[in-house]
Amino acid sequence: MSRRIWKVRKPDLDKIDTLAPLCGDVFTAALFCSAGIDTPEKIEEFMSDDTELSDPFLIKDMDKAVAAINDALDADEKICVFGDYDADGVTATAVLMSYLESLGADVFPYIPSRLTEGYGLSPDAVDRLSELGVGLIITVDNGISALDAADRAAELGIKLVVTDHHTVGPVLPKAEAVVDPHREDDESPYHDYAGCGVALKLICAMEDGDDLIMENYADLVAVGTIADIVPLTGENRKIVRQGLININTSPRPGIEALFDGAGFKPEKMTSSSVSFTVAPRINAGGRMGDADTALALLLSEDRDDAAHHAAKLEECNNRRHEEENRILGAIAEMTKRDPSLLTRRFLVFAGEDWHPGVIGIVAARVTEKFGRPSCVISFEGGEGKGSCRSIEGFSVYDALSAVSDTLTHFGGHTQAAGLGIKKEMLGAFTEAVNEYAASHKTEPPVLQLSCRVNPSSLDVSMCDSIEKLEPFGAKNPVPVIGLYGMTVGDVIPLKNGKHIKIVLKKDSASVDVLKFNMSPDAFPYRMGDTVDAAVELSKNFYMGSYSLSAKLVDLRPAGADDRAVITALEAFGDVMRGAGGANEKELCLPDRKLIESIYKHIRSQIKVRGDAEIIARRLDIPARDTGKVSAALEALTQTGLVSHEGAVYKINKNPQRVDLTQSAILRAVGYTG
Repeated sequence: MSRRIWKVRKPDLDKIDTLAPLCGDVFTAALFCSAGIDTPEKIEEFMSDDTELSDPFLIKDMDKAVAAINDALDADEKICVFGDYDADGVTATAVLMSYLESLGADVFPYIPSRLTEGYGLSPDAVDRLSELGVGLIITVDNGISALDAADRAAELGIKLVVTDHHTVGPVLPKAEAVVDPHREDDESPYHDYAGCGVALKLICAMEDGDDLIMENYADLVAVGTIADIVPLTGENRKIVRQGLININTSPRPGIEALFDGAGFKPEKMTSSSVSFTVAPRINAGGRMGDADTALALLLSEDRDDAAHHAAKLEECNNRRHEEENRILGAIAEMTKRDPSLLTRRFLVFAGEDWHPGVIGIVAARVTEKFGRPSCVISFEGGEGKGSCRSIEGFSVYDALSAVSDTLTHFGGHTQAAGLGIKKEMLGAFTEAVNEYAASHKTEPPVLQLSCRVNPSSLDVSMCDSIEKLEPFGAKNPVPVIGLYGMTVGDVIPLKNGKHIKIVLKKDSASVDVLKFNMSPDAFPYRMGDTVDAAVELSKNFYMGSYSLSAKLVDLRPAGADDRAVITALEAFGDVMRGAGGANEKELCLPDRKLIESIYKHIRSQIKVRGDAEIIARRLDIPARDTGKVSAALEALTQTGLVSHEGAVYKINKNPQRVDLTQSAILRAVGYTG
């Protein structure tokens, strides 16, 4: 888990007491206030069941798009809905395909292969569509940057309607209509739709009303909107809320088949259910080169047919898991051989024949784990494809722009980007992008807690309060609850050690907290450690009754000085990279007494579970000296006195007498003995 600064919103007790009658109870009012919904008007608007959307014709060029499509329908022209291979693009394609088919249109879908064609409408694709006799291309979730393809369509006499939600460049594609709420000249009241949301607005305009459209298509648009991690505010919230109602009351065969295939059947489908079950399986089709199966699933009206497609997607998802784990395993081996790789401010990992459809999700995992921007590159021969993910406050697009001379091409946006690179430029790229990151330092990541709760007051009824804030997603996250001063009681492996259950205790209260995708060996705390836990609460229904469930979001030593620890760890990383100045070296320069105390601590227990911050806490070493503890641990490892694997340090058998001044890290910080 990456180190973050914990912040708890300060409650306005008077405001909470005033709003409690409107919300139902004090805890619910506290959650609403923490989320910024802190007036009667905001609460009423947030909780309103109104699903009416704004006039779609307020979006720029919507009238032109409707006119072009109606002309094609009247002329019985062949229409192609040109989509994208991710969940947003697939659901957008399904929505528009279903609607146009209901009008009797001569229409077919085209989703380019992620592995062989890449993203978006291309001139080659336009040529193929021309050979098929297409008179109108409608893009969904792409097209705003397809300038060359738009020019080619114009040359061939094919009409083009672009619907997209991505950032608009300085030049619009040549088309009958360009519908993108992010156009500078767009004055519509809401702009944060996913690509499927823009497609929904288009068919609302075609239908001149949204009641029937929401009833028929909100479920598909909800899936794409949740998957694309756009803000669940405003109209997106209305769409997703209605879509979840549709899924829970009358699920279409394809969505139901995905839940069945995953063996997941909760009492109630939520945005989290969709995010962790439906969306990854639709995305898996595109990642593994089979987006057409995902589209066929969503369009299927037959349960047996849907089950067949769902089984294929389940297989794709399993292969995606295998490839993802293979790459993550390779990265773990790299960092084990060379721990200094993890001291970079911009993490870069590359390998031969890593699946190009999976490197994006691996980069996301790396960034999530280490709290730093990352790039994962797959080489095939001398050519590499890379996928980057970033952290808040750091534009990976700007970083790639600054080092573009090391790349063959790149594209993307602030938080995610892709690139092409020659193998011989990997070293230059890694060095250049890290120099850029070092000169564009960001504020440490923040973990925002909704409130602190005494563990003795935890109750299933709290989950009812939390549910009033659903659906959760971007800009409306699941409330994170702080449990402070807890003692680690036990760590229990689950699912053959893939996950763990941590028993946390305080006074007479005991809370079971689940941590997914962590083995017992990777858990850095031991029984008796005192910690602060950040958790998400939910309820489980089993054998006719509800029970409280807590999922671990983050864990730290109780009362930790977050900023001091992060400053010290960043200084250590700089020194390990050879980039530390005098101040960073001073923060990481241990004296002999400190090194000896750490060695004796490990020797007294044969092996010690923990990291530098945790070990510092156990030895009553100030948080500001965490960098010194890191340097001492690294020196003991470099000289062979101790070994380090996962979250465990242990004494090596029969260690030889060593000269600590020969340690590279201690030489780097100026240690003289």
